[in-house]
Amino acid sequence: KAGDISSVRAAINGGADVDTQNKNGSSPLMFAVHDGNVAMASELIDAGASVDIQNIEKLTALMLASKSKILVACLLKAGAKTDLVNAKGETALIFAAAVGEKECVLELIKSGAATQIRDQDGLTALDHAKRNGHSEIVAIIEAAQTRTARSGSAPRGARAASAGRKATADASRKRAAN
Repeated sequence: KAGDISSVRAAINGGADVDTQNKNGSSPLMFAVHDGNVAMASELIDAGASVDIQNIEKLTALMLASKSKILVACLLKAGAKTDLVNAKGETALIFAAAVGEKECVLELIKSGAATQIRDQDGLTALDHAKRNGHSEIVAIIEAAQTRTARSGSAPRGARAASAGRKATADASRKRAAN
């Protein structure tokens, strides 16, 4: 029964695959997070559920959790990658900034989420926060960008995203040359 922890425990103990995906690619963890079910999400993570599965829209559990500090913290503690992008180029930070979830934005930035990633419309988390009138979020992101600029290095996630884009570009050039 969906949402029933004892049923989920029984299924897990019976050998159920905690990472099974439905026809849309969504996993049980994604459903638990979408429903805001912290206990169920924790149970699935404890059973070894992958926190970075992406469905057909490239959504992750962390993106779906962007309105819950508790779920964001739980997923980050379990090793969720902060800078995966969905089919629209959006990250968990963009989701949280767009809806004005201050505590989630703080957790994501503290965990190294890149503030400069742009979605398919060319907008960053800062742009979404400005567009939606979330002045506190704007101040948080600007402060994070100032700290990054002063330290002279990009956040961990920004370096990884940049390296990934470079590798993709290099591979494309290599294919074109052959």
